[in-house]
Order: sequence, then structure tokens, then C-alpha cells
Amino acid sequence: MGNFLPPAYKVLPPWALRWAAETFSTGGIVYREQLAFFEEAARDYQMHSYWEIKGLTENHTSYDDLVLKRFETWVELLQKSGRDDFKIEKDKCALINFFRRNNFPISPVLGHWTSNETLLEDLGTGKILGANSVWPVFLKCCHLTAGAMESVVRIGKDGSWATAEALKISTTKKTSGLEAWINEVWLQRADDELRVWRRLNNRLTDTVTPGFVMQTAAYSGRASAMEELRVEVVWGRAFYAGWDRTCFALPKEDRTRA
Repeated sequence: MGNFLPPAYKVLPPWALRWAAETFSTGGIVYREQLAFFEEAARDYQMHSYWEIKGLTENHTSYDDLVLKRFETWVELLQKSGRDDFKIEKDKCALINFFRRNNFPISPVLGHWTSNETLLEDLGTGKILGANSVWPVFLKCCHLTAGAMESVVRIGKDGSWATAEALKISTTKKTSGLEAWINEVWLQRADDELRVWRRLNNRLTDTVTPGFVMQTAAYSGRASAMEELRVEVVWGRAFYAGWDRTCFALPKEDRTRA
């Protein structure tokens, strides 16, 4: 057996590992490339007071620290003034209604329900899908936002259905049981059980009214699975895109102001 050098994390001190990551990693390169642009964006960006994180000190340096302070601020605003702007992040129905009110381009909405019984009745009578000509459609549980809770199902023209998580591992779709799924998720509540901000987050999401919304696919053509694309925006400027556990650094010429 030949001799191999030990991994860097076993021989280099923490400061050296951090320097190497900041200097040679893709994230470090993008950070240095874009820093001046984001500093400029921050100087003239007008932020609504609700989204300001108050009480930050030099000790709040980690991502978890910032998220915790963020939730503390939201809980305080909810208790003192009844402000529930957080629902744009924690309630799919609130988010979609915001898009519709402000004329954002979104997939057509076929229905919105605040009762599981009414939804089941509309599905059973064909009121929702009887005249629909665009398939598949997606039924979303508004009060559950964590992907692990399987809160979205794809419904085909033949009545078959499957959750997003199931479609990632198999193309097999169910032909029965949708009613049971609707009743099950109706009773569930969001729970960030693996996060340090679980208690604060759950205090907020416990106030979200259960509901469902149904939309057509985001594009025409065959939609065999459900995909999620996230674009992180800082100070109104796109930073990176995340898709299927992959991060894409956006070229600087494409980082248009949001």
C-alpha cells in the first residue's frame, strides 16, 4: 500500500481551513465577485419594517442565529399587533393570493378550499375537474410547507395520483386513497422538528388556517414529476438558484434587480 496524505481537515488548523474555503471554493469566488454589487443594492434598498431583524449583535454570526432572531421578531409582532405577514412564507394559499392580487404570472388556480369536506364534495361531483383540459393538476395543502410532509400531490386525467416524494423514487401512481390523504393532511400541522427554531416556528404556523389550493402545471406538455426551483434574493438582487439539491451560481450579467 502506498502512502497517502491525510485529509486537510485533520492537519490544518480551523483558520487555515476557513481561509482555503473562502479563497478557493465556488461560494468564496462568487462572494468576492458579487460583494460590491450587493453592497450597492443594500444602500438603496427599501425594506418593510416587518422584515427587519432587530436586536442583532456581533455575536449573531451563524445562519441559525439569524433565523432564530427572525422568528422572535415575527412572534413578537403577532402578539403585540396581530401582524401575520409571515404567512407569505408559511401559507401556500396566502402566497398564491398575494401573487394573484399583484398580477404576478402564475399557473392558473382551479380552486381554493378552507374545508376538506367541501374539497371532497367538489372532487366527487366533478365540479373542479369536469371541464378541465390541462393535465396534470396539482393539489397543494396550504398549511404544510415542509417538503418532508408531502403536502403536494399530482393528479392525472385518469384520476391517478402520487405525492412529490413518491414520484422521486417511482413512476407508479395510485388510483385510490386520495380522500384518505386529504383528510390526513387536513389534520396535520407544520412542525420544524429538526430545527433549532422549532418552538418559535410552530407558534406561528399553528395560527395558519388549514386549506387547499389546486393549480395546473407550470408549463404545457408532459409533467411526469414535480420540481422545485428556488432563487435566493438578497437586497432585491438574485444571488443563486437551487434545484434538486444542486446550487447554481447565477452569472453576474443575469442578476437583474428583483
